[in-house]
Amino acid sequence: MAPSNRQSPRDTRNLRACLCLPLLLAGCSGAPAEEIASRSQGVVYGADDRVEWHALEDGLLKQTARHAVAALMPDSVLRQEVHGDSRVVAPSLARAYALCEGQRFVEQPSASICSAALVAADLVLTAGHCLPSASDCAELRVVFGYANGEDGALAPLPQANVFRCSQVVWREVSAGPPLRDIALLRLDRPTAPPLSPLTIAAPGALAANATYTLVGHPWGLPLKVDPHVTVLDARGAALDYALVAGDSFQGNSGAPLLSPDLRLAGTFLSGEVDAKPDPSGCALVRTLANDCSDCSVGGERVAYPSQVVRAAVAGLLPPAVPALEPDARPASCSVSASPVPLPPADQPHWPLCLWALLFVRPALRAARGKVRQG
Repeated sequence: MAPSNRQSPRDTRNLRACLCLPLLLAGCSGAPAEEIASRSQGVVYGADDRVEWHALEDGLLKQTARHAVAALMPDSVLRQEVHGDSRVVAPSLARAYALCEGQRFVEQPSASICSAALVAADLVLTAGHCLPSASDCAELRVVFGYANGEDGALAPLPQANVFRCSQVVWREVSAGPPLRDIALLRLDRPTAPPLSPLTIAAPGALAANATYTLVGHPWGLPLKVDPHVTVLDARGAALDYALVAGDSFQGNSGAPLLSPDLRLAGTFLSGEVDAKPDPSGCALVRTLANDCSDCSVGGERVAYPSQVVRAAVAGLLPPAVPALEPDARPASCSVSASPVPLPPADQPHWPLCLWALLFVRPALRAARGKVRQG
């Protein structure tokens, strides 16, 4: 049976909560509330090239995708089974994003908020805007192997693949120039094989004629791979970020862009604003030209690995960086409702609704419970 887009009264309350959160965030970002609300769409360049992890040919790419890329999830979407494995409890993509029938992957769960790349035994790299504040680190889980098996069902999540965020080693979100949007998170324990860190590519611009690979969790879905990402503008002079054409969505923020030799060439940040409502009220994925001739902001932004990232991987950073305290509020922000610094790009791949439903609503319930008990 095709998934229904009808909303129950409870769904409507959830939607209202999602719509209220961008209004609070707008005070710090300076962006109109309607613009922020429109950032829940995804974009496909030409044909949709996303494939399941298990559909890849056996080889190094398949192993790398499985063992070096993680999903960032709120603790609230994981349930531990008696035998020790964890399972995901999350709404379907159709329900989470009100997608129209016939869109791809609508029956799959939408559980994660961002993607991340393993760059050292106990260190993952993601986008800075994926972590609104340092205090959210404790509620975040870094999950490897969140993927579908060949039977279409979610693969088991052994405890060896589920980690806690124990420390924000470095976080920077700045419109620049130069643009900065990175976060390095320390895991609660080192990873062990078969999990294996990525090797960072040598400094330099993306090759204009090369084809790159995006591995991540678009719209919070189980692992997806786009092996046909092309370079639109390498920005070789600035080397802060590149513009690429890749089938990227919310949840891909923090996902690694892999070079042809499967090294970490960049980190996905943001992209096109692609609001394409259907007359029936559901959402459609917008399709753009492969050459981005109909783009509005030039494509998808991918940050080059910075010197900070390279130093962290080499173990040259101090244990903490007080100068970049993640909870620090920009001096220009006068709104006390939210400390979240929005990223500078036009469409962060960051599902605000999931943060609202999975972090904010449980906190409000707990607060109401304490009031009743008091």
